[in-house]
Amino acid sequence: MALTIAHSEGRRRFGWEDIVEAMTTVETGTAQNIEYIQEETRAVAIHEAGHAAAGHVYLEEDVLSTRLSIRKRGGSLGHYQSMEKDERFSHFRSHVMGTLIMTLGAMAAEHVFYGENSQGVSGDVASATATAAAMVGMWAMGPDPVHIEGSIETSEGNRARAQAPGADRLGDHEPRRRLGLHGRGPDRIDPPQPGQEARRGADHRPGVRDPHML
Repeated sequence: MALTIAHSEGRRRFGWEDIVEAMTTVETGTAQNIEYIQEETRAVAIHEAGHAAAGHVYLEEDVLSTRLSIRKRGGSLGHYQSMEKDERFSHFRSHVMGTLIMTLGAMAAEHVFYGENSQGVSGDVASATATAAAMVGMWAMGPDPVHIEGSIETSEGNRARAQAPGADRLGDHEPRRRLGLHGRGPDRIDPPQPGQEARRGADHRPGVRDPHML
């Protein structure tokens, strides 16, 4: 393909630029000889720069940025290209989260500069949605537990509360609840007092939540 590009311009030999153009064509599509209006040129540049900036911040240790372009190719108005510094066949959650942030970095940049996003984020959002679905449904990389008590508590805050005077102990009779992704999780039911039966639900399983506790 590099030789074909050179021949189309009347040259007998291809060079490095022809190789780069051939690689870009294979990866992102054939370049289209069109010019954007000034406003759209800026918008596309901001969009692609958002990808590059987010990738630099969140994937700097693992990924090397290789190409940033606002030339229309295939169905995209521009593109940002990167490659892993080391060949890997699997990644941990932190890296996948970094790629998710990098994918949505373009939309974040549009909101910073324009206060809204364009239709150009459609491919990014579709890709991010597919990645997020795979994280939850295939790779067991779901989100961290979210507390609905007004803020997301840090590990230091949890330790401080656990060490505070009067903190719950396993022997306490006051029921405790751990909040999960949907705002509620398994409750601890106090053991039955002498002369009382354990609470049972309609399915007759021991330990089912007391409806008055929900």
